[in-house]
Amino acid sequence: MQNFFTITDIRQNESEIQASVALNCAHEIFKGHFPGFPVVPGVCLLEIAKNITKSTFNRSFVYSSVDDCKFVSLINPEETPQIDFCLTFDAESGKIQCVVSSEQQTKAKIKAHLKTE
Repeated sequence: MQNFFTITDIRQNESEIQASVALNCAHEIFKGHFPGFPVVPGVCLLEIAKNITKSTFNRSFVYSSVDDCKFVSLINPEETPQIDFCLTFDAESGKIQCVVSSEQQTKAKIKAHLKTE
């Protein structure tokens, strides 16, 4: 997923992490997903959430489980080149909860567990 996205901003307070992500609409993945109508694959949203957690805690993670993952609305990177992630992460249990949105419209909801790689 090299050059697929860029984390443009990360803000953390006591309870959550907020990050803005720029999507590369010219990335190779969109030639196959889907030709003429690019859509961000759901698995890529999981990868971005993991990378935000990695950047925040300066540790590498892998998913140990994905408990609930709802893709509420398609993300076309040509129409929506910037997406926002709001997540909570409990380092002790590995529990991550994330809402992906754009312009205050929910695109995906993720509940999962991460473990240190």
